[in-house]
Amino acid sequence: MIGLLTGIIVSVEPDRCILDVNGVGYLVSASSRTLANLPLRRKKPGYSSRPSCAKMLSSFSAF
Repeated sequence: MIGLLTGIIVSVEPDRCILDVNGVGYLVSASSRTLANLPLRRKKPGYSSRPSCAKMLSSFSAF
């Protein structure tokens, strides 16, 4: 069981939200009362501040 997630809210629905934690999206179920009290700082879907996989893997070569 997960006890704590820290990240950026990507979207909020009536019974759940998506939380981006270092590029991994967690679907978090919660009551509507809890979701209504979430902070307003939200990240736009599709935005990434991480380098692309192509750049990360560019130093590898094929055998």
